[in-house]
Amino acid sequence: RADLLVAEAAAEVAGWSFKPAEGRVFIRKYVESFSEDASERSALEQAILEIVGRYEGVAKELKQQHDPATAMAFSVAVLYSVAKESDLDDAAFLALAGRFRKALGEVKATDAQKQEFFEWSLCSSGMVLALAGAAKDDETKKKLRILAEGQLVILLGAKIEQISLKGEQVAIKASAPVDERT
Repeated sequence: RADLLVAEAAAEVAGWSFKPAEGRVFIRKYVESFSEDASERSALEQAILEIVGRYEGVAKELKQQHDPATAMAFSVAVLYSVAKESDLDDAAFLALAGRFRKALGEVKATDAQKQEFFEWSLCSSGMVLALAGAAKDDETKKKLRILAEGQLVILLGAKIEQISLKGEQVAIKASAPVDERT
């Protein structure tokens, strides 16, 4: 089954994959908005870079490297799993990646824009994963679930109750624009 998934996914990647620039183009910018403390920003950046590096290692093995749709699907899967305290199955992940790939295929973008989108997607889940290691008590775990839900709203424009990921049955219901001031 894994070989089939790799072959199917690799065939779909061609449309929106990108040639990466030297180094990261977005992660530092993302982290700068979270703290005025340079050491906190540096620690968060290093944690996100480590998570992104591990993601890219697996993506390379699966011939999914430099694919923003798969990165977005990964981030949504991670955030949904943390918010719902449940695991997401492979069928839902593949359905998400396929839908994101189809949607992104309609968008014209430069390699730099694709890379920024790729990194932005991974920063959203990377931050949550970076903080998850410190979530030992129930109150901290609750805050982490709230953070994951907020990141889903940012990524998808939909609240957790508007998202259903069950096997190949993936639904993200439309919502009104989110007021970022609240």
